[in-house]
Parts: sequence; C-alpha cells; structure tokens
Amino acid sequence: MSLKVYIENNAGSYQQMFIDNGWEITDNLAEADLLQLIGGADVSPELYGEEKHPRTWSSEVTDKSTYQLFQRAQELDIPVAGICRGSQFLSVMGGGKLWQDVDGHANGRMHNLIDIETGIIIEGASSTHHQQHRPSSNAIIIAHAHPQLCTRKENMVGDKVEMTIDMDMINWDDTDVEAFYYPNINVLGYQPHPEFFGVDHPCQMYYFDIISKYLKLKA
Repeated sequence: MSLKVYIENNAGSYQQMFIDNGWEITDNLAEADLLQLIGGADVSPELYGEEKHPRTWSSEVTDKSTYQLFQRAQELDIPVAGICRGSQFLSVMGGGKLWQDVDGHANGRMHNLIDIETGIIIEGASSTHHQQHRPSSNAIIIAHAHPQLCTRKENMVGDKVEMTIDMDMINWDDTDVEAFYYPNINVLGYQPHPEFFGVDHPCQMYYFDIISKYLKLKA
C-alpha cells in the first residue's frame, strides 16, 4: 500500500515529485502519512520574536494558513516536512529563528551539500534563497552547504540590523544549514528545491533518503 502525502496548497510540482517517487496524493490530511509544506513568502519574524528586516516580505495570511495545517498535523501525529519557506517555518516551530536576509546563497547557481553524519557530498542543490535557518538546540543538523558557498547574513536586534559574514568555512557552525530534524515534534526541514529536478537528481534523491531515515517513511 502506497504512502499518502498531503501537500500544502496542492502545489503541482510537489505533487509530481511525490508521484514520481511512488507516493499517492491525498486532499484529506487525516488520512495522510506526511504533510508537505512548500515554498513561498518569508516567515513573519513576529513568530520568532524579532523586528522585521527591511528586506523581509512576509504574509500573515500565509503564516496563519501554514500554522493551522501544522497544528492539525501535530494533533493527528502526522510527520511534517518542509521545503524552502516550509523548512524555514518548521525551523521556527521548533524554537529556532531565521537569518532574515542572506547574500551569496540566493545566487541563482547550484551548490553542493554535505551530509554531516556520513560526509557524503550531495551535488547540485538549488540556490535561490535570501533567508536561512537558525535552528534551535533541539535540532539535529543533517546537512550544511559545501564550504564553496560563502554568505553574508543579517537579522534584527531591536531596530538595528546585525550582520555576520562566513569567514571560517571549515567551521560547521558558520556554514549554511541546509537540512535539519526536530525529533521532539517529528519535523524535517530541507532548504533546497528538490521539486526543480527529476527522480535521478542527487538533490531529490537525498530529500527522499532523509524522509525515509528521519521520518521513517519509505514508499
């Protein structure tokens, strides 16, 4: 029997990706094995206790809709996975924050990921983001960007912009978090866009690998 996924907003490219990987699509969250959150507007910094950066573009309507889905999945004990904005939202739900503006990551080029546990390099992740995860200490960090990617990150402290620049790219704490898992709420975040690629692409293959490994869901 195939696993079933409920996809936020019935996003077509995400539906096709899951179908190609042997899943069924359902429009009934109560019967889903997984809730998949998708990309979109920035996550409102109010949700993690910061003022809005001048280049943060959030949607209260989207935040409310996503939060309602997330809460319902938690009530039903359904694992949740997030891509792009969806992963940033889940980072916040686990007690984390976001870098509200990032230069060097939204460069329109591909970059590589490194799986922290194995050291395996995942080639060709999409690089289209101007915000980044700052997961809480509850998170298991799964993957970082390859040190080839250097970014400037900004957030708000009161009404002041605070900036950091990744200088020591050998120090994992200073590199961009690409994937994480919060075991306490059973959610998985993945910054890249696997739906941009086909089933044989490393970026998409790795996504379904970590869904299987951390959420225990394999179609």
